[in-house]
Amino acid sequence: MIEAKDIVIEKNNTADLYNHGWVEKSVKIFGRDFFKEGNLGLMVSKKMNIEALIPTLNNYLEFLTDCKEILMEFYRVKNSDIINNWFDGKMNSDWYETLEIYGGGIIFDDDGIPSGYFSCGDNMVTDHLLMVEFNHKEICQMCFEG
Repeated sequence: MIEAKDIVIEKNNTADLYNHGWVEKSVKIFGRDFFKEGNLGLMVSKKMNIEALIPTLNNYLEFLTDCKEILMEFYRVKNSDIINNWFDGKMNSDWYETLEIYGGGIIFDDDGIPSGYFSCGDNMVTDHLLMVEFNHKEICQMCFEG
């Protein structure tokens, strides 16, 4: 569980609408310990009290710990052409277990509802980054870059 002492916020431009920082504790995302200390970014609206958001952050991290079904179903639907044309209609059974996360973070807008963004590598389209964006607990964007 994340506590206030685990969050580092940078001093930033007063004109910026967000406080920027990171979590200074290892966290588990997509079933594995991907983010070591300082690697999970945070952006928090300056209108929000960061300490008051900690329970919401912990709840969101719990969701992100294992959202296998949501990720796999979205990937199947979004990339059905790739799966059908390149992989005979079959998604690799170990796709979720082999995801690699290269970066990402969580954003809290003025409403206090978290969103997440992650850059990943997968074992089906290996020459591109897989970008995944969540709007709270729903995937709103998944695309390849590169």
